[in-house]
Amino acid sequence: MASPAKKISSVIGGILIPLLVTCLATLLVKYKPWGVPDVLRDEYEAKVQKINERNSLINHWEKKAKPDIVVSSTYDVGVCTSGKPAEYQFTFRNKGEVALEVSSVRTTNNADIRITPPVIPSGEEGQIHVAWESIDQPGQFKFSAFFACNDPLQETFTIDFKGRNRAKILMPRQVSIPTTDSGTFGQSSLAITSELWEDITILSVESELELFEWNARQATSLPPGCTSGIDLMLQAGAFDYGKYESEFLVTAKGNTGEIIESKIKLTGKVHQPIGFLGPELHMTDGLDLGTLTSEKEHQFHVNCRVNGDHDREIAILEIEPAELTAKLKKQTRSGNYRLSIIVPKGCPMIVFNTNKQGFVKVGDPNDVNFSNWLPIHGVVVPPTQ
Repeated sequence: MASPAKKISSVIGGILIPLLVTCLATLLVKYKPWGVPDVLRDEYEAKVQKINERNSLINHWEKKAKPDIVVSSTYDVGVCTSGKPAEYQFTFRNKGEVALEVSSVRTTNNADIRITPPVIPSGEEGQIHVAWESIDQPGQFKFSAFFACNDPLQETFTIDFKGRNRAKILMPRQVSIPTTDSGTFGQSSLAITSELWEDITILSVESELELFEWNARQATSLPPGCTSGIDLMLQAGAFDYGKYESEFLVTAKGNTGEIIESKIKLTGKVHQPIGFLGPELHMTDGLDLGTLTSEKEHQFHVNCRVNGDHDREIAILEIEPAELTAKLKKQTRSGNYRLSIIVPKGCPMIVFNTNKQGFVKVGDPNDVNFSNWLPIHGVVVPPTQ
């Protein structure tokens, strides 16, 4: 039979040995960086390795004489002419203690690179001249050039270039017409300019809108960099109420005889024939009457405005719930009315909310299209006992 001392030693051993194994295992575990998912682990570790290698390289050359190039990574070459030769020149500097040698490797647009002088002494500047054939297309462009040098901390580097080619025709993509009444014209204007043509002629402006007219005249002033311009005046509208969207086609001719067609988006809005105004009105929900008791009459007033023909006969066409009543009173100002919504005394219990929406319809009794709806919602309950 084992002695008490041996039993105690066995118990202690049974506790200490697993604990010691756990501690040793803990020391051997390499914990993953917090916040980096497993799918990005390889990418993360590659970046860390690259940073470590870069730091080691910097430490190695920290106190050693070396060339040190100072150059921007991006340049804006400005405005160029489509399809014509273009060039750009910039300087760079060697702030190191050893002469700097830079060479061109390649470019993404077959540009010609000339570096002068080929060797840049310590503290001196060099120049890089870039020449290329501009693409025959107006608008933004970009290309990159790749270089090599004897700077041990920057043996290769890339410079990105961006610019814009001059356009034969410049015009907005969209034009908006101010809000109008049904069947009436709204007016807007736009500038059509050129950075290459000495003269512009507008041959036609075509639209599918029933209400559309245009007039063109020579621009009295031009934006910087433009060689000619036209001020195009537009008059447009629609018969249907609400927002509308269309396109119109501009056909322009330059002094070279070249003709260019461009489509422009046109947007506008036609007033509803009847508008409702009031501080208590919500843009989409209309008028909230709240919860009312039928022990007395309740009245709510809203301004009602006719957009367009003020000589029309305007009346209450319909009201829901039918237990409510409404009155329309003409105001001094032409086309303006006062709309009164009445909850009569003794009205039975009714609920007109999102489940059963109430409304008042106002318009011309002789023209069903010349009308509008005012949403109303609320609850009427019997008086409390």
